[in-house]
Amino acid sequence: MKILPPAIILLLLPIASLGLQCMKRMSALGQTVGGETETCKKGASCFYGSAELSPLVTVEMSSCSRMRCKVIGKNKCGDTTIKGVKVHACCCDSSDFCKLPAKEKRLKEKMESTLSKIKELWKITTGSR
Repeated sequence: MKILPPAIILLLLPIASLGLQCMKRMSALGQTVGGETETCKKGASCFYGSAELSPLVTVEMSSCSRMRCKVIGKNKCGDTTIKGVKVHACCCDSSDFCKLPAKEKRLKEKMESTLSKIKELWKITTGSR
């Protein structure tokens, strides 16, 4: 059995303890705020919501959420109209970055590829296959 250098152990330790990963972002009028990865607290799910304020203006938001997902239900989506505004929301906890809007799937694929490479490095450095 190989012994890992302390620097590699410290680098890989947070990966082993990650919880559900979600994208945290908000966008409106072509401007996006956020876009970083968020680790959800226990009991939270990934939330994605959009509201069509007008045919030209849609507000989108994604993050970890407990309360909103209690209302929507885990691994479910819902559509409703609130005061004339079309709202779509989804909650999921089936996998990291679940229910991402299509335009963020490329970022998800990059992150999954990086995680896969890190896992492979872990296997190589620990001698396990």
